[in-house]
Amino acid sequence: MFRLVAALKQAALDPARKTVVPRITRLTANHRNAIRAHLLRLDGRGRFRRFTTPMPDRAITRYVDELDLDTGLFWG
Repeated sequence: MFRLVAALKQAALDPARKTVVPRITRLTANHRNAIRAHLLRLDGRGRFRRFTTPMPDRAITRYVDELDLDTGLFWG
């Protein structure tokens, strides 16, 4: 993780590199429906790639409901 953060910082500092620096946004409870809808749109392969296990709709809904948006850090 540290190497990734260092690489992103370096890319942001080097205007000669054609690198896109990710936008960081604080997620709030207002984002829950959008997060849920996004994850539910994933097909079986996409869900497996994101969660490394098959995830039925019910499990995704519970996952989103339990996200700690106050202190959690989410990447992706």
